[in-house]
Amino acid sequence: MSGTGVPWNFTSCSGGTSIGTESIWSFTPVNSGAHYIDVTGITGGPIDMYWMDQATGCSGNEASWNCIDEASGTGSFGPMNWFAGTTYYILFDPETSALSDITFNIDCPPPPVPAVAGDCDDAIPICTDYGFQIDPGGYGAVDELCTGCVSNPSINPGTAGNSGCALSGEINSTWFTINIAAGGLLEFSFGVDGGSNYYDWVMWPYSATACADIFAGTLPPASCNWNGVADSYTGMANTLPPGADPSNFEDALSVSSGDAFVMVLSNWSSAISAVPLNFFGTADISCTPLPVEIIAFQGEHKPGYNELTWTTGAEINCAYFTVEKSENGIHFSSMLDVAGAGTDLDGESYRTQDLSPASYISYYRLKQVDFNGQFKYSDIVAIATEKPKEFQIINAFPNPTSEEFFLQVLVPEGDVLDLTLGDLTGTVLTRSSLKMTSGVNQLSVPVHHLASGVYLISVKNTRTQETELVRFTVE
Repeated sequence: MSGTGVPWNFTSCSGGTSIGTESIWSFTPVNSGAHYIDVTGITGGPIDMYWMDQATGCSGNEASWNCIDEASGTGSFGPMNWFAGTTYYILFDPETSALSDITFNIDCPPPPVPAVAGDCDDAIPICTDYGFQIDPGGYGAVDELCTGCVSNPSINPGTAGNSGCALSGEINSTWFTINIAAGGLLEFSFGVDGGSNYYDWVMWPYSATACADIFAGTLPPASCNWNGVADSYTGMANTLPPGADPSNFEDALSVSSGDAFVMVLSNWSSAISAVPLNFFGTADISCTPLPVEIIAFQGEHKPGYNELTWTTGAEINCAYFTVEKSENGIHFSSMLDVAGAGTDLDGESYRTQDLSPASYISYYRLKQVDFNGQFKYSDIVAIATEKPKEFQIINAFPNPTSEEFFLQVLVPEGDVLDLTLGDLTGTVLTRSSLKMTSGVNQLSVPVHHLASGVYLISVKNTRTQETELVRFTVE
């Protein structure tokens, strides 16, 4: 690795500075799981190794790269928990300016062992063509399919011309989830032509409550098929694959990016067989896990501490939650980590405590982190440590602004506040009266219609006649 380009000079994995010229490679895994860099030869001194997701963008921003390790000799380095179908960049950065050379292989995980998920809660996330083993394993722990109900109707809503969905109920079932990355026509096939088995299937829109709604019989299917002939071949396609019988195939489904589905294959014939699931429509199936759905995030002050609770509707590959804390609602720092449930379509409930809350008001948010390092934030929760003796404006932002200006007001009880917006000449532009609730109230003041300049907001408590002024700038 040598050249005349300007090196990025990252901080090395061992704490020094990598001053050599970088070499960048790309790699797209076939299977998800732990990957390792196997270094089989190295010359020219230690070489630091980094990786990043292609979606992050290849750049010299050191914070965007994940340090694998420093390689000063041969060996195996990692692991990197990478997902099938996602492209990753691998950066090799010498710690010296001498001519360097490295020989390496990528140690990939084996193909996944075909899995049988007998219940909706255990549904297998599918993002590529998939082969799995079916056998007479029954319906799992719970028989989720009522017959003749909304979730499993006796009249097929599709186009194959045969009756019903899984008319015999849930027999030797396997459940899947499918996430759509790019819209188009969703088409797939189960099995191969030439067999003698019936493979009925039903597919529903996925949501946090989908499994419960299916069990209750209240969620209509997006598509389904009760096989018309026993040829071990079924699916959904506008143009039938060679050998396919029309009574075993439904029309393709038009889907959009972000759509998600949960489906079940019911092995009516009690066959013991390896069944391929193949996708061939114009829609792209996403290898990005379904998002963790945070249904509720709440906080409450109790004597000596603040209690935080949150509930998820579903979790896919959820590694952990970081609870972050702030005293101003803007700058947050990590408080503690709480382990996630991994994959659980039923969701989970969590509870933790802040034993050192701020003296007056504390702000909290959740950072939910997946196994692949991707993360997202929850809404912010504010908890007042003690009841205020009088109303206060505790935060005003952003300043300057161009669209909206926000005030966070702390009041001791359900007071009415008069809000007056004016300019520096004393001209009143707007006036309103707002009913508050005890605790923290956030007020929004639209300013997109105002000319650039400095403005004043007067907030008056109609009960106590107290008044506070806030000055801000419109750009």
